[in-house]
Amino acid sequence: MLYYGSLALVLALILLQLLDEVLGRKLGTHIGRNSEAYLVALVLAAWIQYARPRLAGTRAEWPVAVLVGVVMLVIGIALIQTHLPSRFRTLNEAFIALGVLIPYVQARRPANRVLSYGLPGVVLLLVLVVGDRGLVRDLAEAATMLILIPIGLDLIDRGILQSDAVTSIRARWAWYAALVLIPVIFVALRKGAHVGGWAGNRMLYSQRGLEGYIAAFFIEVYFAVFLGWVGRRVTPAHRRSGRSAAAAR
Repeated sequence: MLYYGSLALVLALILLQLLDEVLGRKLGTHIGRNSEAYLVALVLAAWIQYARPRLAGTRAEWPVAVLVGVVMLVIGIALIQTHLPSRFRTLNEAFIALGVLIPYVQARRPANRVLSYGLPGVVLLLVLVVGDRGLVRDLAEAATMLILIPIGLDLIDRGILQSDAVTSIRARWAWYAALVLIPVIFVALRKGAHVGGWAGNRMLYSQRGLEGYIAAFFIEVYFAVFLGWVGRRVTPAHRRSGRSAAAAR
């Protein structure tokens, strides 16, 4: 419960404008900028840990998952239209991302390739092609979450949603490092090299989508590192069987 309590406390302090008083202005400002990440890391993790297993295989599973997803989307769209203070309105992208991700994670694993690759692939394609225009540009945080969280849950940390999935500890830790380092590298490249044009716009997009990296990192580290939801680890036997299968094909 420390994970949920800490995220809920930070969110409350941000929304009540008390974070600067608790942590100091400089640190509070840096942490307070990522409220969308904390909300997604809190709600999606709670859904995966508590709601998903209770609903799995029941008649209510999909009506409830879809209904919750729709409610999240409606809240996100409503926040865009309101004139609430920015600390509340900025959460719109978190709710929009949750509206897609809650039904996504509810699906039974192993998932088919259309689901596993389709969502992050389509969103990534939109970012690469029209990331500097209109809605795709304005929803950078949500788009980054819709790319990174599915990749993490269905390609790297598959043991979180599928207890018997085979995972690699090296791949997991390399992925965690990438979630930390990629936005830092993009910031350094863009500042140091003054990159413009298409590449510069996509680097800026990655920086604007920082909340996606944070949310993915928090969720996966919580389940895989702290709770041990890692499925079955890759062993030499798995590697040999994989090579044998490939040779047979």
